[in-house]
Amino acid sequence: MKSQEPYSEEGSPAALKPPAPLARSGGGGAALGLYRLPETDGLKNPTQPGKIQRKVDVKNYTDEERQEWRRTRDCENAERASIARRWIAEEFAKHGRQPAICQCGRAIKGEASRVALTEEATIYHDRIQCRSWACPICGHKRAWSRALELQDALLAANARGYKQLFITFTIPHTARQKTRTVVRHLAAAYHRFRNDKGVKQLLAEEGFIGQVKALDFTLTGNGTHAHYHTVYVFDSRLELAELAEKVQAVMVDAWDAAVHRETGRHINRAHGFDVERIELLQGDDEQSEALALYAAKVISIYSSSADKDKGSITPFDLLRVDATDEERRRFLDWYEGQRGVRRLVFSRGLKGRLGIEPREYERPAQVTVASVSPEVTDYLRDERNRQMLAYLLTTGQASDALRWLADESGGIVMQSARLVRALDRGSPVRECVREELERRREAMQEPDPMVLG
Repeated sequence: MKSQEPYSEEGSPAALKPPAPLARSGGGGAALGLYRLPETDGLKNPTQPGKIQRKVDVKNYTDEERQEWRRTRDCENAERASIARRWIAEEFAKHGRQPAICQCGRAIKGEASRVALTEEATIYHDRIQCRSWACPICGHKRAWSRALELQDALLAANARGYKQLFITFTIPHTARQKTRTVVRHLAAAYHRFRNDKGVKQLLAEEGFIGQVKALDFTLTGNGTHAHYHTVYVFDSRLELAELAEKVQAVMVDAWDAAVHRETGRHINRAHGFDVERIELLQGDDEQSEALALYAAKVISIYSSSADKDKGSITPFDLLRVDATDEERRRFLDWYEGQRGVRRLVFSRGLKGRLGIEPREYERPAQVTVASVSPEVTDYLRDERNRQMLAYLLTTGQASDALRWLADESGGIVMQSARLVRALDRGSPVRECVREELERRREAMQEPDPMVLG
């Protein structure tokens, strides 16, 4: 084995410091900030979303920095997921049965498992995926898929000449209110708002096409801050700035009235309702795609960062080893309050009108390195073990790495001889994986002599 390895003597990954976030958002009002500031020639502070004008401003990190950030993020998410599973199992297990999230990462009962390798030297293995929004692993994957769908929608609407507005809806709440109560008030107020006569007339006059509505959460000292991030699409003759002013004038009063009717309190006009323009560049597909993806990540769930300068955090920030009883209570309240609630919704017919296809989280092309027993799958549930295996597979003898996996996990590991031999000869991982994928594609295209006979 090669001597240089990014792990401590205890076998855990070395501390990796992620680069600064690509962009920062303040959550509710002015979350996008894309076109609130005058256009500038340069970019002095890449964390100021209001000054993002070029693709290079959105994506300006090296591959090494991104890999370090991903490794650190994966370890953090795995640790948080482990804490969430334990808390939820202790609180919500009934008659010996646990919620699906508690089984996330375990071996799939009755099915063979495999360990696979990608061209980027990333390790995947078959396991249960709970697909819960409350899972720090599955939730982020689903949020990323929804962000890609929203990016497609923004670009399609822009290509058709439609006007797009980003509107945030927030309601007042207190620290004593449970998450489920806040979510119920928010949904009921929004239903009243959309049935307001003035709002209906406005949408009809300005050629309303449809909306995308995302439910987002942050936690503050004043309790659970649930709010809607929405994109309203119009086929309007007005200029975008004029349309935004008209929408602001009509909708803010309608939203305030709906919230007051539902909660008995008025909104904070500085933060409870906000309208921003989404204006993608014309004639520059590369920059338009980058800006659309940035906007989609802000709007979609968990992609926008909480404004920690104002004491705001995300529910996942509560998942710490040294969490207090109060932090545990707040996370479990949020978990119970968000169950069964749709998180991102396209209005009926909007996807069809824009020609949007569903997007799901997709694994990259991969080849099987070994077939493994359930004990091995459960061992790889620990992200540190998975990263260690990936490191050993790609920096030394693959056969030795797989023997290490069998010894450490106490399970059965059946190596894929052809691929392992190629890796042991010192061939680059990318080349080995590519050749194996090509060989399998050719094998699938060959006719079966038994069928022809």
